[in-house]
Amino acid sequence: MEHIKNLKLVITAGASGIGAEMAHTLSGAGAKVIICDKDQAALDQFSKENSEVIALKADISDEKEVLSLFSEIQDNFGDIDALINNAGIAGPSAKLEDTNFDDWQKHIKCEFKRDLPL
Repeated sequence: MEHIKNLKLVITAGASGIGAEMAHTLSGAGAKVIICDKDQAALDQFSKENSEVIALKADISDEKEVLSLFSEIQDNFGDIDALINNAGIAGPSAKLEDTNFDDWQKHIKCEFKRDLPL
């Protein structure tokens, strides 16, 4: 994976699961990896095990936090080469008539609106 060396990558929801595995693998291949996650405890644990990866707290469903995150990244690290939109939530897992509007709004906001400010 020589082509990845020194690329600056941002991974959303990077502190656990698939995001953490991507961050670990890409960092190991020589990429400069920045992860963000809304779970501070998960970020802290990830950072203990992966000191070469930069971990920043941000909830990508909050536009102000996203703008602040990318302002911080730009100010401290310059332009990035790639953004991996890993964050997402599971939608309501019930019959349509058993779900409510707020559950769907939360899902839609995360899945469809998350990329607008990114």
